[in-house]
Amino acid sequence: MTNNNVTRAQTGIAVNEFYTAKDFPVVVKKAHETVEHKGFNLPLVIPFVGSHSFQNNGYSNGYSILVNDMAGKPKSTATYPYSITPDYMGVPVSSTEYTYQTTTTTDKDGNTVKILDNTVQVLDAHGVERTAKIGETYDFYIDQSQHSSYSMSGGAQVNLNVTLPTPIPIPIPTVFPEFNSSQSMYRHVVTNKVIYRNGVLKSVKNNTDGAIVIATNELYDAETGQVLLTSSNNEHQAPVYSYTYPAHWAYTTMGGAYENYRATFKVGVDASSGDYTLDAGNLAVANYLKLGDQLVNTANLNEVAWVTAIDVTNNTFKALQKNGTSAVFSANDILTVFQSGNKNMQSISNGSIVSLNKDFNNVGQGITAMIQFINDAGDHPYDVAWNYLDSCNSFTWFKDGYGTNPNQIGYHLDNSTVIFEFVTPINPNTLNSLTDYSFDISTLNFIQGNYYIMVQNDEPLSSDFGSTYLLKLIEHPFEACPIKVLQASATEFCDTCWTYDYDDLGAPNLAGANYNDYAYGKKGIWRPLRSWVHQEDRDQSGNLGNNTRIDQDGQFDFFPFNWQDGLDNSNHNWTWASEITKYNPYGFQLENKDPLDIYSSELYGYNNTVVTAVTANAKYEEIAFDGFENGNILTNPTNNIYSHSKQGHLFNCDVTPYDAHTGDYAMLVQGNVTYNPDVYLKIGKKYIVSAWTQTDENQGPLPIEVLDANNISLATGQVNGDFKQVDNWTKVEVSFIATTNTIKLNIGSGIVSLYDDLRISPYEGGMKTYVYNPATLWLVAELDNLNYATFYNYDEEGQLVQVKKETDKGIVTVQQTRNNTKK
Repeated sequence: MTNNNVTRAQTGIAVNEFYTAKDFPVVVKKAHETVEHKGFNLPLVIPFVGSHSFQNNGYSNGYSILVNDMAGKPKSTATYPYSITPDYMGVPVSSTEYTYQTTTTTDKDGNTVKILDNTVQVLDAHGVERTAKIGETYDFYIDQSQHSSYSMSGGAQVNLNVTLPTPIPIPIPTVFPEFNSSQSMYRHVVTNKVIYRNGVLKSVKNNTDGAIVIATNELYDAETGQVLLTSSNNEHQAPVYSYTYPAHWAYTTMGGAYENYRATFKVGVDASSGDYTLDAGNLAVANYLKLGDQLVNTANLNEVAWVTAIDVTNNTFKALQKNGTSAVFSANDILTVFQSGNKNMQSISNGSIVSLNKDFNNVGQGITAMIQFINDAGDHPYDVAWNYLDSCNSFTWFKDGYGTNPNQIGYHLDNSTVIFEFVTPINPNTLNSLTDYSFDISTLNFIQGNYYIMVQNDEPLSSDFGSTYLLKLIEHPFEACPIKVLQASATEFCDTCWTYDYDDLGAPNLAGANYNDYAYGKKGIWRPLRSWVHQEDRDQSGNLGNNTRIDQDGQFDFFPFNWQDGLDNSNHNWTWASEITKYNPYGFQLENKDPLDIYSSELYGYNNTVVTAVTANAKYEEIAFDGFENGNILTNPTNNIYSHSKQGHLFNCDVTPYDAHTGDYAMLVQGNVTYNPDVYLKIGKKYIVSAWTQTDENQGPLPIEVLDANNISLATGQVNGDFKQVDNWTKVEVSFIATTNTIKLNIGSGIVSLYDDLRISPYEGGMKTYVYNPATLWLVAELDNLNYATFYNYDEEGQLVQVKKETDKGIVTVQQTRNNTKK
C-alpha cells in the first residue's frame, strides 16, 4: 500500500559532503621571477685567423609549494525527511557542518585561491598565551644542474694569385690558417620549499530541527596542538566556554619523551656520596634526567640501570639495576637514555571547567590559573590563612601615621615579596574588614602577571612599626578572587601510590624481594588515582523562583585544584567521587571505592589477561572465584586427574575433565579435603560461599563447611531441596558471619565428588563471574549474582551461534543463529 502523504514513516536520506582538491588545491608560488645571470658572452675575433666565443649563463628559480590534507575530510552531513521525490535543496531535519581555518592567497598565475590557515592562539604550562602555528611542517631542497660543451675547428685557406699580362705568368700562392672554437656552459639552481598543512578545525555547526549550536575552538596546547578552550552558544545565544587541562602540565613526566630520549653524556661519580653526576658535575642533573630513565652504557650494553632518585641540592642522581642493586657505571663512562622516564601521555586530560566567562586576564594567567593551584607553603614554614579581597581589583588594609616614602606607606618590596607593616598587631583573618584605606592591586605590577595576597597567620616577623606581616603576591589569585563557573572536575594521577601483591598475581619471585620499582612497573607508570568534582552552592538571583535568571543562575565560585596534594582540595569545596585503591602490575584496576567507603573490585585470571569476577560492595581481599579451567597440569593421564594451580584467591587442587558445570573441568574431591582460600575478611561481616556440585549418582549430602582460623565451624551448606537439580548439577550455598579474618573450607563427604564455579563474596554484595576457553579466551559462561550460568557456544570461526540460560526448570536456549560463508 502506498501513501504519498506519509513523510515520516521511513528513515530520511542522509547526504554526506567532503572537501576535495578543488576546494583546497595545491598552490605553487614563485619566490621571484626567473633571474638570468649572464656570464662572458662576447665573441673574441682574431683577424685573418678565426674566432673564439664564450656562452656562459646561469639561472636561478625559487618556488614554494603548499599542500594540504583536506581531500576527503568531511564537509557536512545532512539528513532530509523521507519523500518520494526528495528535495536536497530544502531544509534538512538535522545537519552538521565542519569549518576549517582558512585564508586566501594568489598562486603563480595570479589566481586567488583558498588555503589553510594554521595560525592559532596557544597556551603553555606556564600560563603564557601567544600566537603560533600548529599542524605545519616543511621540506626544503635544492636542485642544481650544469651542462657544458666545447667545440673546436681548424683549417687553412689557400689562394693562388697570377699576375697578367706578363710574358710568363707568375703564380703567387697565399695560405691563411683558420681556427674557430666555442665554449658553452649552462648552470641552473632551483630551490623548492614544500609546506605541508593539516587542517585546523575551527568550528562545528549542528542544526537539529532549527536549533543551531556552533562549537568553536579558540585555544590550543602549545606543545601538542590539542584543543584547550572551546566555546559554544547556549539556548540564550550566549557563549559557554569549556576548558580542558592537559595532565602533562601538572605531572611533568607524563610529557614527551623527546625531551631527553637518546641523550648521551659522560657520567661522573661524586666522591662523598658515591652517587653519579653528569659531566663531572658541570651539567644540572634535573635538566637532563627524569625519574625512571633507563640508562645504558654505550661501551657495554649489558650495563643497564634506572634513575631512581635525583638530588637537586647536590646535583647528583642514583641509579639501580633491575635486581635492586646499585649500578656499576664508572667515571667517564658514556651513557645513553635508552628509554625516557617521560611517558608520552600528552593527550590525557586531568581537569575541565565549563564557564560563562572567557576573559580571565584580570584574575590569573589563563587555564593554568583556573585549574592549577600552586601550593606555596613550601616557600616558608608558616601556616597560611587565605583571605578574600573586597573585590577582584582592590585590597583593603590598615595604615596610620605613615609618611610618603615606600617604607612608610604600609608596604615595601623585598625581591618578589611585599611587606605590609601595621602599627598595631592585627588578625590577618579580619583583614577584609579593615576599610580605612585601600589601593588598586594593579599598582603592584612589579612582577609580570596577576597576583593576589597571601597573609601569613603567625607571629610578627619584626617589631618595626608595631607589627610586620609578610604578605606574598602569588600567581594564582582564585582564592582571593574566585571566578564563576557552571561545572568543574579534575582527575588526580599518581605513579607511586600502590603496592602490588605479586605473589597473588602470579609473580611470586618478586614478593618481598629486593628489586627495582621502576624496572617492574611499581613506579614510573602514571594511572588515575581519584576523580574529583567541585561542589558549591549555586547562585540564584531570586528567592523561591522569584526573579530567576536562567541565563545567569546556576554558577558557583570556583577554586583551583591543588595537584601537589590532592587531599588538600577537600578544604576548598572539592569532593572526590571515586578512588582507585588497587592496580595489578599489568595495569588493570582491581579495586576502587567511593567517599562512603563502598568498595568495588575485580579478579583477573588466565595469566592476568581477562576479568574473571566483578563485585560490588566488596574489597579485593574479600572475594574469591575459580572456574577451574586455567592452569591445569596433567599428572595422572590414566585417571584423568590434573593438578590445578591456585586461581582467584582460592587454592591448589585436583581437577578432572570427566564432567563440568561450565567449561571443561571441575574440582575433584576424593573423600574430604580442607582448603585455605587466600581471602582476608572483615570480622562481623556476613559472607556467602556458593558452588555447583554434581549429583547424578546419589552421592550423599555433598557439604561445604566454613571454619574460622581456629578450626571452629561457622556454618555448613549442603545439597537439599533449596535448589533444583539442573543437568545433574545442584547449587550449594552457605552463609556465615566472619569471626576471624581468614577461613577454611571443609569440602566433601567422604566419597569422590565434583565441584565447580566456587566463589566467596559478601552477602550484601553483588557478584558476577566469567569462565573462558583457556586456549582462545572466548567467553564460554557468565554466572550472575545467584551463580546461575549463561552459556555461549561458538562455531569453528569463532562466531557466536547459540546462547543458553540456566534456570530452575533446566537449561533453555534463548538465542540461536546460523551463519553461512559463500565459497
